[in-house]
Parts: sequence; C-alpha cells; structure tokens
Amino acid sequence: MNLCLFTANYPFGKSESFIANEIKILSLKFDNIFIFPSKVSGEMRKVPVNVEVVFIKDSYIRNHVLKYDLSLLINNILREIIRKPMFRNNIKETLSYFSRLIFKSYKVEEWILKNNNNNNIYYSYWFDEWATVLSILKYKRIIPKFVSRVHGFDLYDYRLKSGKIKFRKFQLENVKKLYPVSHDGKSFLKKTYPVFSEKIMVSYLGTKDYGKALYKPTTTLKILSISNLYPLKRINLLVEALKHVKINVEWKHFGEGFLLKYIKELVNSLDNNIKCEFLGQKTNEFLMSYIKNNHFDVFINLSKFEGLPVSIIEAISFGVPVFATDAGGSREAVNYRTGKLFKNNFKTEDLSESLNNFFQSEYSQLTFRDGVRDFWLKNFDAKKKYEEFVVELKSN
Repeated sequence: MNLCLFTANYPFGKSESFIANEIKILSLKFDNIFIFPSKVSGEMRKVPVNVEVVFIKDSYIRNHVLKYDLSLLINNILREIIRKPMFRNNIKETLSYFSRLIFKSYKVEEWILKNNNNNNIYYSYWFDEWATVLSILKYKRIIPKFVSRVHGFDLYDYRLKSGKIKFRKFQLENVKKLYPVSHDGKSFLKKTYPVFSEKIMVSYLGTKDYGKALYKPTTTLKILSISNLYPLKRINLLVEALKHVKINVEWKHFGEGFLLKYIKELVNSLDNNIKCEFLGQKTNEFLMSYIKNNHFDVFINLSKFEGLPVSIIEAISFGVPVFATDAGGSREAVNYRTGKLFKNNFKTEDLSESLNNFFQSEYSQLTFRDGVRDFWLKNFDAKKKYEEFVVELKSN
C-alpha cells in the first residue's frame, strides 16, 4: 500500500518541520510514500529511503481548462459567488484561481495514470489548495477518496480578510475524512458546517521524544520563544511585559520576520536587568538539541491566532512550562498541569506579574516540570499518535 502525501513545501526549506516526525512513522507502515510539494524552495531535507518527491508544475493553459472542465468550473464559481457575494467583484481572480487548480489536477492525474496503483491513499497535510485539487480528482472519479488534516489558517474563516475560505463546501463534499489537529478546530467546523459533522475527527500532532531538558535553575529567569516575527505572533507584547519585570531575565528568541528591526528597537528601551538575544531561524534538529541542553524556565507564546502550536507541544515534551494565550487549540496543551493560559486579550501587566513571581510559583519546581512532561507523554508522543493515525488512514 502506497501513500501520496500533499504538502506546502516539505521536504524542502525549513518550514513544516513537524512533518518529519510523522513521515518517520508513516515510512515504516507504507510500502512507498510519494510527496507532492506545492512549492519547492530551499534545500531538500533528508527523507526515509522509501520516500519519493513528485514535482507538479504549478501553471495552467486557460483554453485547455475551459475545453475539458467548463461545467465543473462554472458550477463552483457560481456557488462561490452565491455563498460569498463579495467575490462578485472578483470573478476574474476566482476564475483564474480555480482554473489553475483544475490544470494542476490534470498533472496529478497524469502521474496517477502513469503510476497506476489501486492501493494509493491520498492525504493532504493542509486543507487548502491541494484539498481543492484532490476534490476535483474525486469529483471526476479519478481517485476514489482522499483525507486531509486541517490546522489553523486553513481552518478558521475569520482569519481571512474575506471571512470565507475559497471552495470550502466543494472540499467538504469530497473529502472522505477531515482531521483537525485540535478539539477547538473540530468544534468550529461542526458548528460552521454541521451537515459534514460525521466526516470530522480530531487527530493530534505528535513530537519526537528527546527526553527531559537540562534542569539547572538560577536566580535569572530564562525565557524561550520560537515564532516568526509577524504581527499575529505579538512578540511586541512580550517586550511590553518585560518593561515591568524587576528580576533578572535572559530571553532567547528563535525565528525571523519583517518585524525583527522593530522588535529590536523596542528591546533597546528595556532596563539592564533584561537581556535579549535574537538567534534567527534554525533547523528543527538544532532547536531540539538546544532546548534539551540548555535550561529554560518558561516557554512563551502570545499569538493572536493558532491551530495547536507544535512549538508548545515540543516545549512541554522537554518538561518546560508554558505561558500562552488562549488562541485556537492552545488550551489543549496549556493548562494547570503544563503552565498558565492567559486571555487572548490579556493585559501585559498580568504577564509581568506572573514573570516577577515565577520563582515563588509551582512552575519553577522540578516536580511541576515532571508533570508537564508526563502530560506530553500521555497526549502528544509522536510514536503513539502517528501509529494511531496510520490505523485511521488505512481504515478509510
């Protein structure tokens, strides 16, 4: 039995690093895995020996599309316009977008016919463009079925300016099973699209077990954060909170983005008791080794929006307590057993107070850190979660 996995960029570049945890388990359970990245940029990462990358050209010939799939095109464009009146002023763009995906489906179809195998399982890692392409193939009976994960940006309509995700109903009609990575995502989907409730089932992501992190506390509070430096990650709010922290702090941040210069300027206004270091974008392998071999008192995530952050899951795997905002499914990994959950519209003074009092709290105790790791073992261990998911994949 073969698996066809559709990704955004993996195994290229540094994004989607969490897929590496899953692919190791999947490669042991399938004869062959064919990865279809939507885009290719950066160096290719090492993959198991039975994994092959398939390159699909991302372009289209308009006349070719119109000749063969005019009815499919028109029906879905009309449904989008009826469902989302704001697209009436954007018909040309929507037409071009769906035409491109139809053409992309031709290319996948060509590969399927060339590599004829009735035992293929089709699995989209994101519920976005690839899910639409696979929906086209399912609608045309080129493939019998497909399944998909769904995370955050590809799940919550309200995160988009338009307020609606393109061709969502078409995707939901054709997907066999949809696996949100959090119960929050499941609840959102079932409430928004109740007619498709039976297709929706939670499947947590898992992370590799690297063991406990170094525990060597000092009188200096050691903070770790990992994220892109974009507005929705709200790293500026951590800087704002640190303005009112009186104890000594060493804060290390991994990640890059266009706000880096701005955040560094904010950091310059902090008192001398706060030391900050921006360490850039690193590979997941580097980060896991770094967290394991360096003591951190707390991991902080202040995102406005989330799915269920893999960075938080990785932090608790080492036994590092987490302070995070109640965004998306974060509360499923951050609770009284693993750290502290702040309201999404929290006051920075509340975070400042928690940091000032950290060494007087249970979060600084080794017994609490052991409990953090135990929660991870029970809920997010990669081997357990992905072996369970393989059973799901093969049963559909």
